[in-house]
Amino acid sequence: MDSPNLSIELSNRVCNILTLFQCIASHKETRMAFIKSFIPIFIYPFLNSVLNSKPIEHLRLTTLGVIGALVKSQVTEIINFLINTEMVQLSVRIIEKGSDLSRTVATFILQRIICEDNGLNYICNKAERFFEVLIIKMI
Repeated sequence: MDSPNLSIELSNRVCNILTLFQCIASHKETRMAFIKSFIPIFIYPFLNSVLNSKPIEHLRLTTLGVIGALVKSQVTEIINFLINTEMVQLSVRIIEKGSDLSRTVATFILQRIICEDNGLNYICNKAERFFEVLIIKMI
């Protein structure tokens, strides 16, 4: 995953699968099964990459699209899932180090989490977590 030699062709193939996941995450009849199957955890490694090559950024953006589709529903169980699987920390990291578009989508995800009571409680529960979000450094 962190190989600078990841081809655009391979990245596109994986992005096609992620796009199908986004459709599943967007649909009200399938999104909870998607969460209960823990599939989002398997796509988090695409968000953890420290490289910003075009193929990896494409994977990161498409993965953020899947998570973005989940948070649009504003379902408490989904927000809890994202909190419990450290999506807040991943979003903060992407906002600090990602491309402009990745930052925008990660900011949207973080904002949707914070707009829910349980998300805001999670952020404000620990001082270091609160300050981590408060002082996000955008380069």
